[in-house]
Amino acid sequence: MTKERRYFEAMKTASFSLFSVCSTVLGSHILLSDRLMALRTGLTPPDIELIDLGLSETALPDTLLATRALDAGGFYMTSGVSFPFSGEHETTIVKYLREKPSGFGKRRLDQPDRYGVYFRRLHRQFGIRIKHEAQPNL
Repeated sequence: MTKERRYFEAMKTASFSLFSVCSTVLGSHILLSDRLMALRTGLTPPDIELIDLGLSETALPDTLLATRALDAGGFYMTSGVSFPFSGEHETTIVKYLREKPSGFGKRRLDQPDRYGVYFRRLHRQFGIRIKHEAQPNL
């Protein structure tokens, strides 16, 4: 299987969710717990290892990260934008996803394919503001 085909297959199984940061390994990865999968299924999913050098240096345990996770075979990576939140907002975020109808009688928690849109809205209101600084050319 070509690299492109493997990436395409990973994209098809990618899931956007709300993760709790369990721990970080500086310069390597972070361990995440999928909070929304636990709420939807009632089960505790295994933690995932997300390879991201930037997040390994900036993510803090007990914060939340709404992101799209791609399974790359034994580890995960992000695809697209991530939305960080303080852990204290988990109840508010889950309440929004559970109670706000989205159309045709479905609750937002029932529509994981639309989580990116919902988390963008939630981040404007509750998200941790990120300041990006361009690195100087070396």
